[in-house]
Amino acid sequence: MLPSSREFARTLLLARGTVVRAYGQLIGKGLIEAIKGKGLIVNAPPPLDYSTQSAQMHELMLVDDLSANEILGSAQQPLPVEDVTKAAVPQALLPVKRWRELIIKNCKQLGRTDEIDDLGALDLRQQVCRFLRATRGLNCSPEQISVYTNTDQALDTIARLLIKPNDTAVIEEPGYIGVSKIFAAAGARVIANGIDYGGMMVENLDALATSPKVLYVTPVSQDPTGIVMSEERQDSIIQWAKRNDCLIVEDGWDTDFCHGRPAVPCMQQKAAEQIIYLYSFWKLLFPLSNACFLVVPQRLVPALRRLRAMINRPPISIELSALKDLLAAGEIDNLVAKLQKSYRKRRQALIYSLSMAFEKQIQIAPMSGGTHVLVSFQFAAEKQRVLDAGAECGLKLISLDEYYFDGRVTNQYIVFFTNVSPATVGAQAQLFKERLLGADYMAQRALL
Repeated sequence: MLPSSREFARTLLLARGTVVRAYGQLIGKGLIEAIKGKGLIVNAPPPLDYSTQSAQMHELMLVDDLSANEILGSAQQPLPVEDVTKAAVPQALLPVKRWRELIIKNCKQLGRTDEIDDLGALDLRQQVCRFLRATRGLNCSPEQISVYTNTDQALDTIARLLIKPNDTAVIEEPGYIGVSKIFAAAGARVIANGIDYGGMMVENLDALATSPKVLYVTPVSQDPTGIVMSEERQDSIIQWAKRNDCLIVEDGWDTDFCHGRPAVPCMQQKAAEQIIYLYSFWKLLFPLSNACFLVVPQRLVPALRRLRAMINRPPISIELSALKDLLAAGEIDNLVAKLQKSYRKRRQALIYSLSMAFEKQIQIAPMSGGTHVLVSFQFAAEKQRVLDAGAECGLKLISLDEYYFDGRVTNQYIVFFTNVSPATVGAQAQLFKERLLGADYMAQRALL
């Protein structure tokens, strides 16, 4: 559903007629539809014509773990719609008013000329450099930073820059499967390497038949377990990568918030010439901004400039100008502090409520990620039933199975807490248990 023209006009500070004309154009193009008595809805996209896919793309597949169908999708089975709000900042905590002011300010300065090159606006990169050096301990300069609109675009650039057909790339398991698909589309043979409580296991790397070109890790807060890679393990992986001429991609995806432990510096500061660092503002500003940045070793800057000059040129937008202003004023730092305080209360409330509701029937990982907790049920539960029960109670869950390649059933779930209300989560957790275990079980418990 789309908002009414009056509501949209108020939100964007536009004349209602402007919104009405825009809606009319979208209806004319078949992108939205007006339904009498309901309003405006976005139409489903037309099915892709897979007959036009090149033969080369069909040949690019994940040798060990994924099929070509899983990379390209299936015409008969459309991709599931992901809930992109599951770890997003609650609307009440977003700097919406300030963002609107900056958008309007930058709209009035459209005629100005910024210093923009193949990697993006220099003033924005300077502010991102300051932010990452101060908050992550990054060892970098603005000349090493490249601007993107989202994480997958940045990962695609890494793949184009480093990977040739039949090269090997190593990723974590469990881990973000999306990165495997991007590397596979570039022709890589992707290998999933296991983790333990110290992070990615180095002994498995030594057993590889061929040295990989890329090693993808999330060392500061492993996605999705939240495990922090030990200092010894970091040093071992860096030394291994140097011996095998392998570049490390360090993703700072879930590193904005830490709970129950001090903040940990990034791995990149130990080996700036061996590591590409990836950072997104998604966890801080979505849906206001999804901006993403790569910090590459100095020796790769010329090759990256040539690549971006040919394809995937850097974005220039009012959104990025507003982000630069927020960074320059130190307002992003203030936002992180505010969110950290709020998330700590929400996380504690969720853990306490689940523990009280399920008692010994649930285990909650002590570390987990920056915006979620990892839970294990001590009883058999069908996955879809767990997900449906969570949805009925307003809890956002996904199965840890989605982060494995071998189809295993873990009976573990990621529960997000960014939108949890401390005032209501207790009742939600109790209702979740009742929906999950059923009326018969609850009646027996009451008799006992």
